[in-house]
Amino acid sequence: VWDGTFDGWIADVEVEDLARAKGDANRLFQVLCDSQWASDAELEAAARRADLFTSRNVSLLKKAARKVRDKALEEQRREAARVKAEKKKAAKLEKAAKGPAAAADDGFDDAAWARYCASA
Repeated sequence: VWDGTFDGWIADVEVEDLARAKGDANRLFQVLCDSQWASDAELEAAARRADLFTSRNVSLLKKAARKVRDKALEEQRREAARVKAEKKKAAKLEKAAKGPAAAADDGFDDAAWARYCASA
């Protein structure tokens, strides 16, 4: 199970297999829901085993899978916001490091304007 074969294992495991390992479906359910290692995919795979878990436990496994996905999405959003803020701060510091001339730069081509004035 720990070598990445959980999906195959959970699809094939039987009540007798759990009993031979001194366990049962309820203990497996508790381990899955209380663990920090179970991914949303593993929880969803377990939830497909309505023959092994009660309907209430299947529902709770699906809910746990959604919770794991939501947490991962929230972490991604926070990281993206942090990176964006860091880039904005770096750009502001870079602009400040260039001095007042850079801050006064309005994008206007002063050299072209000077040439135009000289030719007129």
